[in-house]
Amino acid sequence: MKDFYVPDLRELLDNSAEKFGDKTFIKYFDGNTVIEKSYKKVRDDSLAVCRWLIHNSVCNKHIAIAGRTSYNFIIYFFAVLLSGNVAVPFDPQISVKDAIKLFDNADIDIILHEDEFGEGACEIMTALPRICETINLSDDARFNSIIDMSYPDDLSGYGHRSVADDVRHGSG
Repeated sequence: MKDFYVPDLRELLDNSAEKFGDKTFIKYFDGNTVIEKSYKKVRDDSLAVCRWLIHNSVCNKHIAIAGRTSYNFIIYFFAVLLSGNVAVPFDPQISVKDAIKLFDNADIDIILHEDEFGEGACEIMTALPRICETINLSDDARFNSIIDMSYPDDLSGYGHRSVADDVRHGSG
């Protein structure tokens, strides 16, 4: 079988930011207003949350993400992968009973969730002591404070895990 090169997420974000810069990567509604985020902004925000995760020693964790697709969801998802963690997306409508079983099987350490899932996240934490933290994806104030924080820029060792490596060696 012929080998072929598959760029990792970090390369995709860096190359896209370089090539497309301020062009629109994503559009979404905030109420009645259309918000646009550029390739550069998505890359920069993803790396900012990645730095925050690393600064807070969130490394080699299995992180459940239970939320609808939103800008915060996308940035946290990218940051989880860039920081060397395992992202495990879940339907935000999952029942607490099902979540406990699935989160236990997936060795979940942290839950990223939306407002609606908050009470369930607390119940799940009680049932699964391995889970050490929940982070509300809907908390824009916290998200913006993370984006605005300044941490060391050296992420050279992060975000360069290829899909091929995950398939060959397992993701966890």
